[in-house]
Amino acid sequence: MSGFIFIASDTLLNEVNPTRFLTLTAKDIKQLKHKPVGPMPWEDAPDEAKVIWQINEQTESLQVEYCESPPYVLDSYTKKPFIYQLGGNLYQQNTIEELYTYIVEKVNEGIPIELWSVWIGNENPNMVRKTVSIDQFATEDIQMIHTPDSCCTIIR
Repeated sequence: MSGFIFIASDTLLNEVNPTRFLTLTAKDIKQLKHKPVGPMPWEDAPDEAKVIWQINEQTESLQVEYCESPPYVLDSYTKKPFIYQLGGNLYQQNTIEELYTYIVEKVNEGIPIELWSVWIGNENPNMVRKTVSIDQFATEDIQMIHTPDSCCTIIR
């Protein structure tokens, strides 16, 4: 069995990726005060060469990533077509607050959100389900994700 924490939605949502990949040219990097280590000296690189630079390799901040190939069993949990895997340190209070802000923003735009925590491979889950209006939604509701086989639906 493996745990999977995700958001399900009827519409596409924006992704949150605090690892921050930037596309720069070698010319841009040559002008930086603190240059990243490259595969060769930056002075030898053509100015127009494109470089993908990852500013922050590891982060505990919230990550919301579109899941192009979600686990096949998710259709037994939700019928919503758009699945977003959640990452980051979801036990850290400021990450929970980031997720809260993200969900409130989406629901206030008229997008109902399902927040799921499931054990894939659990053949007989005893699902805990809860529906809460955005006016009553609190960070405590997000703590449900620490309980396997739970769903909190947040509506307008």
